[in-house]
Amino acid sequence: MRTIKIFHVASFTGNIGDNASHLGLYNVLKTVLGDRLDIEQVEIRRFYKKYSLADKMNFDLEFTQKANAKDLLIFGGGGFLDYWVPNSETGTTFDMSDEILDKLIVPTLFVSVGCMPHQPVPEGNIDKFHHFLQKIGSKKNMRIAVRNDGSILEIKRLFGGEFEGTITEILDNGFFYEPSLKFNCRLLEKPYIAINTTLDQLIMKNRMIGNVNYFQLREELLSLLQRIIDETDYSLVFVPHIFKDLQAFRELLEGMNDFYVRSRVAIAPYLQGDYGCNYLMSVYHQANSVLSMRFHANVCPLSMGKRTVGLAALDRVVHMYNSIGKSSDCIPANDKFADKVYKKLINISPNNSDTLISERKAQSLNTYMKLLSEMGLLN
Repeated sequence: MRTIKIFHVASFTGNIGDNASHLGLYNVLKTVLGDRLDIEQVEIRRFYKKYSLADKMNFDLEFTQKANAKDLLIFGGGGFLDYWVPNSETGTTFDMSDEILDKLIVPTLFVSVGCMPHQPVPEGNIDKFHHFLQKIGSKKNMRIAVRNDGSILEIKRLFGGEFEGTITEILDNGFFYEPSLKFNCRLLEKPYIAINTTLDQLIMKNRMIGNVNYFQLREELLSLLQRIIDETDYSLVFVPHIFKDLQAFRELLEGMNDFYVRSRVAIAPYLQGDYGCNYLMSVYHQANSVLSMRFHANVCPLSMGKRTVGLAALDRVVHMYNSIGKSSDCIPANDKFADKVYKKLINISPNNSDTLISERKAQSLNTYMKLLSEMGLLN
C-alpha cells in the first residue's frame, strides 16, 4: 500500500482541545486510509493578517503548489467557517479568492469545521460566505463536513435547504480522540472532579443563551464548589486549555476559603501541543466526573465515557449536547445553576446515550469513507 501524503492546515498551538480534535482525525484517517500516512501540519495562524513572523503564509499560488503536490488537503477542525472575519474574501478564516480555489486540484476536505460566529458580522460577509459555499459545492475535488455544534442549522437558517446533500454534519473529530497509553496522570490520590472554566467566552455573541453576567457566574460557581467541599469527599482539579483559563481559575479561587484552596484544590499544568493534550486528557480520564465550559473540554471527556456536565456559555456547547441525546446534561451559564449542576455531578448515573454516540461515530466514519471515495482516495 502506498503512502498517502496529506497537507493539514489547522490550529496546532494555543488550545489543547484542537490537538485532541486533530489526534481524533488521525485515528479516523488511519481507520479509513490505513497507517501509511505522511502528514505535514501547517499552522493556520500563519495565514492571519495580523501574523507578522518570518514564516507567514498566504493563500496564494505558492500555497496551491505545495498543496497540489500532496494526495489530500485537509482544513480543520475548528471554527474556521465562522463568517465574522473582516476584510476576508470569503468572510471566514479562509481568505482565498476564487482564482486560488480553482487552482487547488488536490482532493480537499473542510472537516469538523464550525460556522457559529461569536463576534459581530461585517456587512457583506454573509454574501461572501454564501458564495464561498457555492464555489466549494461546485468543485468535484472539494467537500465540507461541519461539526455537530449547530453549524448545519446555522447554514439552513441563512440559506434554507440550498446546501442539503452537499454539506453534511459529522461528530467533532474530538469524539475520536483516544487516551494515550503513555499517560496515567491522576493528579491526586483522592477522588476528584475535573473542572474547566473560562472568561473569554463571556464576551462572545450567542443567539440562544444570550449574555452571561460575570459576577453572577462567579457567585454560582463559588456556591457550587463550596457545596462540593462541604458535602462530599471530592477534591477539585482545574484543567487549563489555554493560558487565559489560568486567569479564570485565579479569579475564582480568590473567592474561596484559603484553607480549602490549600487542601482540596489542585491546578493541572499549563501545557500545549500533542504532549500537553495527552497529559491533560489523562487528567480528565482519571477524574470521577467532569464540569466543563469549553467545547472540547466537554467533547473529549464524553468521548472517553466520563460523566460530564456542560456549563454552557456558548450556543455551540448546547447544540453539541442536543446532537448526542444529552441535552439534560448541559446547563446554561446565564442563570442560577449551582443546585442543578451539583445534583448531576454527584448523583452519577449511567450514560444512557453512549449508544447514540457510538452510532453517530459509525455514521461519521461512513461519511469520511463516502467523501474520500467520491474524491478518488479509496479507489
